[in-house]
Order: sequence, then structure tokens, then C-alpha cells
Amino acid sequence: MTPARFEPPLVPVTAVAEEFERQWLSLADKQLESVRKMAENWRTGLAALLGLVSIFSVVKAPTATADMDTWAIWTTGGLLFTSALLAVLGADQAMRAAYGVPQRMVRAKFFQIGGTQGINLAQAEDARSALRVARIMTYVALAALAGSVAMTWWGPGSDSDQVRATTSQGLVVCGTLVESADGVIQVDSKTAGPQRVKLTQVVKLEAVSTCDE
Repeated sequence: MTPARFEPPLVPVTAVAEEFERQWLSLADKQLESVRKMAENWRTGLAALLGLVSIFSVVKAPTATADMDTWAIWTTGGLLFTSALLAVLGADQAMRAAYGVPQRMVRAKFFQIGGTQGINLAQAEDARSALRVARIMTYVALAALAGSVAMTWWGPGSDSDQVRATTSQGLVVCGTLVESADGVIQVDSKTAGPQRVKLTQVVKLEAVSTCDE
């Protein structure tokens, strides 16, 4: 059996090192471009998310929260605000990653950082950090938006039964329906206090979500 022995590489070490160095320089040149392309995609996604939050806040939320309890309405609004704020901040970070931030460069720093390739690597690292922050903000913004949508679907409704009664004399009583018996209803109004009205005098009785209208 022939004993094992060291075989020199077919390619000289210097040639291998030179090839690795060439590949490294090529990779370094592409790092900044690659990260910024990814950041542009995230910026587009965050802009779409911000548009979705805006549409939901303006169109859907007012009607979806009309019959909800007060704390649920505030919670839904807070989640929507958080989602919109994080989308804006995340878009700002994505733009920083995609387009960079102008920096002052002096000759000494240029040589210290390693020339153009050193600058590209430093900018790529800064862009990568900003993109990481943008991604985290995107995930949290999506979670906040999902939470607000869930609140509109399964959030608790108001416990009070608000009614508005209009009598034949033109009197309008609005408040919480407390009692309805013997042809008389009692409505507790926040402004006028308890009001008892005969049903024979009521020409219109409707359930309302609030008496502030």
C-alpha cells in the first residue's frame, strides 16, 4: 500500500490567491448595487402598505367602528396610527438604503477607507443596516394593521342601547333605553336626564350608535 503523501496543488498558490482577490473585488463592486436594488423593492412595498392603511382608515374604519365600545375604537385607531407611522419610518429607511445619504469625504479618509471599493463596501454596510430596520418596521406595521382589522371584525360592541324617540309634538329624546312597560318608555339622556314618554305619542323610534349627532 502506497503511503499518503502531500501533493502540491495543480495551480500555484499565488495564482489561486490572485483569482480569489479578483473574485473578492468583483463581489465588493456588486454589493452596493445588490443591496440598493433590494431596498427599492422594500420601498415600493412599504408605499403600497401605507396606501392600504390610508384607504382602510378613511373608508372602512369609520363604519366598522361605529358600533364598537369606546376603548375598542381607541385601540383600533391606535393600531392604525402605529401601522401608518411605522410604514412612513420604514419607507424612509428603505429610501436611505436605496439612494444613500450624502456624506462629506476628505482625501485622508478616502485613503484610510480603502479608495472607491472601500467606500462602496462601507455604503453597502450602511444600506444593509437601514434595510434591516426597514424590514423590521414593515413586519411590525403589518402586525398592527392586522390587529386593527381584527378589532373591527371581532371587537366588542357598545353595551348601551341608544335610542332616539320623536314624539308627535316634535320633542326628540335620545339616550339609553332603560325601561319599556305599560305603554311607556324611559330614556336616560346625558343632557336632560331620565325622560318618560308614552308610546302613543311616539311617531318615530330608532336605534342609534350615538346621541352626539
